[in-house]
Order: sequence, then C-alpha cells, then structure tokens
Amino acid sequence: MITQVTHNAEIQPKATHSVKQFNATLPIAIEVLQKLSPTRYMLKLGNTTLITKSLNELLVGTKYWAQMSKNADGLIALSNLIMQPKILTHLSNAPLRFNEEQLRDFENKPNPWEHFKNALFEKAATAENKAEFNFYMQMLLSLHNKVLTLPLNIQERESLLQMRKKRSKGLYEIEFYAVFSMLGALRGRLLSDGTSIDLYINTPFQSTAILLQNNIQYLKGIARFAINVQKDVQPLYEFKESHSSLIDIKG
Repeated sequence: MITQVTHNAEIQPKATHSVKQFNATLPIAIEVLQKLSPTRYMLKLGNTTLITKSLNELLVGTKYWAQMSKNADGLIALSNLIMQPKILTHLSNAPLRFNEEQLRDFENKPNPWEHFKNALFEKAATAENKAEFNFYMQMLLSLHNKVLTLPLNIQERESLLQMRKKRSKGLYEIEFYAVFSMLGALRGRLLSDGTSIDLYINTPFQSTAILLQNNIQYLKGIARFAINVQKDVQPLYEFKESHSSLIDIKG
C-alpha cells in the first residue's frame, strides 16, 4: 500500500517554478536567513535569496512552508506559514534515499519491514563515519518505535514517507505522514478490508487539498477518498536530538 501514498507525488506540477514565476497557491519551502526589521526578512528560496514581509514573527535559521504573493508595492509577502519538522533537517544529507523503482521492490518483499531492519543493521555496521552511523541508528530507533521512516527521491525531488501499521475490526490500516516538495506535509490513513482501499488525508494547506481533490484520477487503486484541512500535521516520529539512546535497540 506504499505506492498509494507516493502517487500523491505524481500530482505535483511537472515544471519547477522560478522566483519570478512561482505558483502562489501551493506551499513553497523557505529558510529564514536574516531579520531586517520587525516585519521584513531575508529568505532563501531554492538557490535564490529575496526580501519579503511577514506580519508573523519568523525564527532566523528555521525552515518553513508558506504561500507567497506580491502586495501593492511589489514586495513578496508570506502567508499561512507552517514550521517544518526537525526530521527534515536530520534527513537533508541522508546517505540513503528510495526512488520509485526501489520502493516497488521494497513493497514486494515477503516481509519488507524485517528486511529493512536487517539492511539498516548491516549498513550501520559498515558506516564510513559517525554521521552515517547516527543516521542508520536513528532509522532503526524509528522502527523500534513501530514507525517505518523512508527518505525518498521522487521525480528527482527529496521527499519523506513514514508509516505505522495497525489492525482493528477486520481492517488493515496504515497511518502515514508524507512530505512532497510542492504539496507540503500530509498525514492520513489507508484502510483496507482486503478487497478495496480507502484513503483519508489531512493537510495544512487549502490549496493542496483542492489540488489533490481535483486530481484524484492519479490516486490509483483508491476506492474512497477524503481530504481535510488541518493545521497541526505532525510526523509520526521525530529523530532524537541526543544519540545516547541509539545503541539500546532490541529486536
């Protein structure tokens, strides 16, 4: 059922937008570089820096999703700012990312979660440096907490997928959290009774909800689909700031 979640990435616009031609309705990833005045900030957008206005207090050095528009003075203004979770910073230089083909191969294995755990142990044992070792141990700690964390490279864009399995009342359920570059963060559930799959999604952005709703034909294999706008969309699991507990992982 992994591919039912990653099909959301196919809905993203095919073309990337420059600063002058950005799609103002969809969330854009930004980093706050400097505070210039109480309402003016220097931001990093891709490989470009720009000056913008925000009535909300922004934290220097922090990354956000935001929607952008131009005011009457031609200055770019931000709205609907959502702070990005810290796990994205931890994964910014991930030594392991899955592409579409690798995801399909992973999903088709007899016991993919157990296979992935064994592979992570092997990679941690042969890590070339401390950063790689810590990354693989963080991934194992996520699994130890019943959450599968998969850094992705979908359509040549860095993405993230987290999943947690549940079973209740004859239904097979996967709770998930996903990040796609031009959709922002999504959190939801996949429910299956063995004959059909239902998909329920929460997103903090109305524009993302509208885009997904208007393109449900790309969400392959889904019998029923519903999407809601909800501001508090958090990861299923955050990587630990301290590595002191990483060694104590059992089973």
